[in-house]
Amino acid sequence: MLVIHIDYNETVDTESVKKLVSAMHTIVSESTAIQEAPVYARKAPFQSYTAPIEIFIEIDSHTVKDSNALVANIKARIQKWKKVHAFQYPINLSLIPTKWKTEIGI
Repeated sequence: MLVIHIDYNETVDTESVKKLVSAMHTIVSESTAIQEAPVYARKAPFQSYTAPIEIFIEIDSHTVKDSNALVANIKARIQKWKKVHAFQYPINLSLIPTKWKTEIGI
């Protein structure tokens, strides 16, 4: 199981967020070999001392063999994507391995 959350502040335009959502799905899916990687982006109505973009990747802990290598791979891909697309906003990245118990289609 894998879920990607992108939180962004008022300095980031909507078109940039849309491009980032698509890119993050591709980057994380390819990095983890998990194709079903939903991405949610949200701008908080109230903010204080927030970074322009925070990306949180929640992933089932048993699927992560080396979290440092996974973060490094995703980071490198994000950096490359930012350069190719002239994406100007700084991004903070967090990987959150978790122990999930999921029931689907109830």
